[in-house]
Amino acid sequence: MEAVTDIFWVFWNQGIMRPMVNLLLILYTYLFQNFGLAIIAFTVIVHFLTLPLTLRQIRQTKAMSEIQPRIQDLRKRYGQDRQRMSQETMRLYKEFGVSPVGCLGPLIIQMPILLGMYQALIRVLPTSPERLMELGNMLYPGVNVIHGVVPVNGRFLWMDLSVPDSIGILAILVAGSMWLMQKMSTTPSTDPAQAKQQRMMLWMMPAFFAILAFTLPSGLSFYIFVSNLFRLVTQYFVGGLGSLRASSQPIPAGVASALSTPSAAKEQDSDGDTRQLGSGSEERRGSHRNRPKGTRRRTKRGRG
Repeated sequence: MEAVTDIFWVFWNQGIMRPMVNLLLILYTYLFQNFGLAIIAFTVIVHFLTLPLTLRQIRQTKAMSEIQPRIQDLRKRYGQDRQRMSQETMRLYKEFGVSPVGCLGPLIIQMPILLGMYQALIRVLPTSPERLMELGNMLYPGVNVIHGVVPVNGRFLWMDLSVPDSIGILAILVAGSMWLMQKMSTTPSTDPAQAKQQRMMLWMMPAFFAILAFTLPSGLSFYIFVSNLFRLVTQYFVGGLGSLRASSQPIPAGVASALSTPSAAKEQDSDGDTRQLGSGSEERRGSHRNRPKGTRRRTKRGRG
């Protein structure tokens, strides 16, 4: 077990941490020694590399939202039979090419990047002589251009990227962009339980990242904010506005009453399936065909 742990830390330091530190310093060197611009460029690179997974997640999330009415119908029909419910749900996923695991791809990738970014910022923007010595040990010997820019200037706009933002502006930006991203990436659900969960996540995630913005270095919060902006742009061009458009367009009263009042009867087939009957003209025609025999009819009068 100890050997596995040692291998993991060697991979983490040499395969993730050291490349991130050196890439940030290279970007800082060629972007006018501005560490804020280096974080923006680093975010563009990460977003470009993870773009296929992000696109897949957006499409999978949109497809999952679109088939929710059919899943609700399956729950009504097979709610008591969990095995049948699971089989029918998987059949529905296969029919529409939906995989719930596909929605977790970018999240799995982003978590190591966030942790690595946090540790990289601590090393690139050292706050003590000991940290500065650790930074020197992580630099690649052959990349001479980055050795002359240490120590790094962490000032950007009103922020010191090595410490949390005490003003709170960055926390508001992170929370607002996270709220917009959550709102655009979800579709309103007709299931009360799922709708409640969506409302809870809509406010919990922005609040959680706002708290992080008050406690973590501003560089990491700035990276999260820029990442959210790129994700919002991608979400808009691929998945549209989502719930943001739905909330801005209220349902007309006539449509709402039509949705709340059943307009057609339902009958049960012999195999248990629910069949929708037409309403209106079809029912009226059926009433004429099914008229009792004793109904009086107008007698024809002869001429004269």
